[in-house]
Amino acid sequence: MTIKYLDSKRIVKLSTDVLNTPTLEDDFSSDDWTDVGSLGVSGGTLGGDGIIDGGDDTSYKDMTSISETAFLFRFKATYITTFGSGSASRFIHFGLSDKFAPQNTTQDFVGFSFEAWNAPAFRIGGQMRNGQTLDQPSNGNLRLSELDHSSAGTFTYWFEVIRNGNAFTLNVYSDSGYSTLVDSVTSTVTGITALRYFSCTNKDGVGSSSGTLNVAIDDLKLYNGVSSLTSKPTNVQVGSRFEETDTRKMYYRDDIDFKELDGNEATNYRSDSWYEQLSGETP
Repeated sequence: MTIKYLDSKRIVKLSTDVLNTPTLEDDFSSDDWTDVGSLGVSGGTLGGDGIIDGGDDTSYKDMTSISETAFLFRFKATYITTFGSGSASRFIHFGLSDKFAPQNTTQDFVGFSFEAWNAPAFRIGGQMRNGQTLDQPSNGNLRLSELDHSSAGTFTYWFEVIRNGNAFTLNVYSDSGYSTLVDSVTSTVTGITALRYFSCTNKDGVGSSSGTLNVAIDDLKLYNGVSSLTSKPTNVQVGSRFEETDTRKMYYRDDIDFKELDGNEATNYRSDSWYEQLSGETP
């Protein structure tokens, strides 16, 4: 639901609603990405088969300019896998790059890599690269989850990338509300600059594999210039009541300003902040 401002200083919305306005919001119902090779937008998602065939299969979108100090982007990725006998080794990389380039080109990049390897294992790797090629999750600089399933099939996860200065946080969630964390990593990497392309690429190389890895990316949202998302409004009156309709939690807007005896502000003063009304409390 969207946020609603009611009478008597009441505000209602879902706990999962974000008040920030996305710089980019793409559900891939239309296609304005540039494709080279077999990856691209089809059937309302971005992606394709991460085949290793010696080709540079890449689909990209030029954002022109992205903050070098703060951004956050989220997306959903669905694995559609079928394994043959033996090992299955296929890869898809997705994230922000400083150039439109395949996996084996040196680049600045932050995002995720997806791998199907030795059924029924799925690996997710975090990529934070400064002038390097992209690597497979099992050998990457930031390996995250190895998700083992009882059989090949279709599995969906939600992904989040946060930049705060030179600190990058990569999160994997199991729900669309981005609340149930599967895995997370934070690392400081200097020198990542000029990111401008959303890039979806396979692992370039010559080889063969006995299975397939199709990754379908959807619901991409980029918030440029921020490293955290706002869930409660700030431009409301003191005394306003905020209700989360799904959790039934209520919050009140206060104005408390603690001062030292000499009139200087204490380091822990609070002004115009939300606090939760707990059971048995009165605002």
